[in-house]
Amino acid sequence: MQLRQHQNNFDFLRLMAAMMVVVYHSYPLLYANYYHDWLFNLTGHCSSGSICLDVFFVMSGFLITQSYCRRPTCIEFFKGRVLRIFPALMVSMLLIVLVVGAIFTQLSWQDYFTNAYTWRYFVGLSLFKLQFNLPQVFTENFHHTSSVNGSIWSLSYEWTMYALLFFFGKIGFLKPTKINLILHGLIIGLMVYLDVHPSLTTISFLGIKSVIIVHLYSLFMMGSWLFLLKDKININHLTALVVFMIWVLTFHTVYCAIISVIAIPILVIWFAFLPINIFKKITATGDYSYGIYVFGFPIQQIIIQLTKGNIGIYQMIGLSLFLSLAVAILSYHFIEKPVLNWKKKR
Repeated sequence: MQLRQHQNNFDFLRLMAAMMVVVYHSYPLLYANYYHDWLFNLTGHCSSGSICLDVFFVMSGFLITQSYCRRPTCIEFFKGRVLRIFPALMVSMLLIVLVVGAIFTQLSWQDYFTNAYTWRYFVGLSLFKLQFNLPQVFTENFHHTSSVNGSIWSLSYEWTMYALLFFFGKIGFLKPTKINLILHGLIIGLMVYLDVHPSLTTISFLGIKSVIIVHLYSLFMMGSWLFLLKDKININHLTALVVFMIWVLTFHTVYCAIISVIAIPILVIWFAFLPINIFKKITATGDYSYGIYVFGFPIQQIIIQLTKGNIGIYQMIGLSLFLSLAVAILSYHFIEKPVLNWKKKR
């Protein structure tokens, strides 16, 4: 697998996945379930939202392993993660509490701002024990949830993956030796087994549910494993086609969950290194995926509140995507990019 550091499609994949999550959330916000989701109906197992999350964790496993191998010190590794995650998240939380919450709460401003639950929302900056609601905010959005930002739940799992990967790196597990590659494969196999036997994974700690982390960790580890194997394997077009066809054949069967953990990472990395310049040009002005991720859901809740849910699904999707992308562009150029530029100068 030939790595082309400045000629890959990861930014494009992130953008498409983030936008697809916005599309996916439109269905439960309007219909209270995701059974209207086209991909769920097609596969019988994977919704568009769950597959996009899988794609994010595969890319994260691949790229964060690459990042660790280049900067294995604790300060350098976690500084990069902190500066990528927290600036836009902090601004999002401030806007949600001080502006969105104040405007849309059913309480008086005095009751809202003196309510301890309002300020407890900022505990979410720890990325664990996230709070998704504010006092009497979006309570009329009864179709699905009054959550002000339901998207950020995955940050707890993402940060957990970073910590685990750093630990594995420090004990030498990320060196591409034969024994490490075999152990990687065995761990992934164990995670897949636990994933399809959810009754075996019912532990919850600090908001982290084992039944979820088992699945996401298997995807993250697959991404990491593929990076470690980059010089030993070649994911060509024929390989990708065969993997895709096998995956399609498992749709609406009990094997879809197992094959998905193998097929999605292979297809993601194959696509990421396709030499198609148009994908790079689309994201040439910036990576807007994270802004869509942290601002998209609140924007959708505002749309639902203002329209009282009386909006068609296609109008909801179109308006949500337009506004989310617009805010994400502002977020990137005025929050994320300045922080990243500062990081490069340090």
